[in-house]
Amino acid sequence: MGKKISTPLLCRRYASALLDLAEKEKSSVRVAEELAQIAGLGDTSPAFRTVMKDPTLNRSEVARAMEKILTDAQASRLLVNFCVALAGNGRLRFLPEIAAAFHTLAAEHRGELRAEIISAAPLQAAQVNHITDNLGKAVGRKVVPVTKVDQRVLGGFTVKLGSRMLDASLAGKLDRLKLHLKMESRV
Repeated sequence: MGKKISTPLLCRRYASALLDLAEKEKSSVRVAEELAQIAGLGDTSPAFRTVMKDPTLNRSEVARAMEKILTDAQASRLLVNFCVALAGNGRLRFLPEIAAAFHTLAAEHRGELRAEIISAAPLQAAQVNHITDNLGKAVGRKVVPVTKVDQRVLGGFTVKLGSRMLDASLAGKLDRLKLHLKMESRV
């Protein structure tokens, strides 16, 4: 029996294969844009999410449906074939993770580092530029921001930069204060 591969490694392998093919066709920018749109459909379309996630659906029917949907949407042939292969292999449910891995690998290929900046409210462009400029100076590479809004942050922001995490959020500060008070009460 073969060794089971972890989901992140599996997604990275699929993303790496797609990036290699996209680079050969000189279409990595287009593929990245299309991949982000398609992966995002899982969040906005309940029907698409069902097709992606339901393991009881027939793989060949899902593959045909994906081919029709993506061809009608005028997606690149490379991405159509890739998604059809994912569906045929029962891996379509990993599309959002594969898309994230693809974007990370593509940025690394360009010498960039993606920074996921999460704030309680949308940040102004100047704030994002200030954060990414300082991060770029610290790591010595160009930092490309990806901003997200999550009200659980309460205020401030968090930054995920590769495997590193910077927590300058109000929620994080409250958690650290709570931990400190708990430790003090034990003394």
